[in-house]
Amino acid sequence: MARPLEKTTNGKLYTRPPEIEAATDAALTQDLDTQLRRALIRDTHDPEYLPSECLLHLVREARRRHDDAARDALLLLLLARVEANLNAKVDGQIPGAVELREDILGDFAELFAIDGSPNDRHELDFFEVRFNRAFFTFRATRARSELARLSSQTPLPEPSDEIELIEQELDDEVLARLADLQGVGGNPEDRLFRKQVFDAIKALPLDERKAVVLVHLLGFQQGSEDPNETTAATLCVVDVRTIQNRLKRAFAKLSKLQEVA
Repeated sequence: MARPLEKTTNGKLYTRPPEIEAATDAALTQDLDTQLRRALIRDTHDPEYLPSECLLHLVREARRRHDDAARDALLLLLLARVEANLNAKVDGQIPGAVELREDILGDFAELFAIDGSPNDRHELDFFEVRFNRAFFTFRATRARSELARLSSQTPLPEPSDEIELIEQELDDEVLARLADLQGVGGNPEDRLFRKQVFDAIKALPLDERKAVVLVHLLGFQQGSEDPNETTAATLCVVDVRTIQNRLKRAFAKLSKLQEVA
């Protein structure tokens, strides 16, 4: 049976989705050869595919029982998945993209070095709940600081992979934060209102939706006196006033929900 997670949010322990919990329990009963064979499968529709949440748990459990051979073999395959994600998602047009990918991969690997130590803040627990969303946040946070540094040294590339990344992963990874709120805490009326907000944001035109998510969910600034700071305007390749106008239009639409509620 999968070990319970230890990280908390709002005083409650993180819990894996039921399907991940079941898949993890099943994987724990299999031998290492079977686990490794399944970890090599990349097709998520394959019935033998091992979700990354499960693979991560297997790595952590191998470390806890001091099975270095199993830990190293499983971790190598997990890092291979992460590296493939970085190769696909970190824009190759960014100067130093190769080094940035290596740095992000190294930072992720370091989480395993402190896992279970006195300095452990249970960061890997979030990855066991929703690996893709957790890594999206992890990757974006580190890429953001690098983009800020580069923006003062060289023109950023024209809108391409980084902009496409926002569009492609918006619903899957970022808006999932709001989706999680639909069933967490509060009375039925509160949960219904959160669902209405979630649906309303999804229904916004893409330019307005991107502005709301970048500024209010991912924390990108609208603008700053510091020219080195990455802004939502930079990522959308527009000026700050345009971002402000998009936010005004978006919240004019969203405010109608409050009037109805």
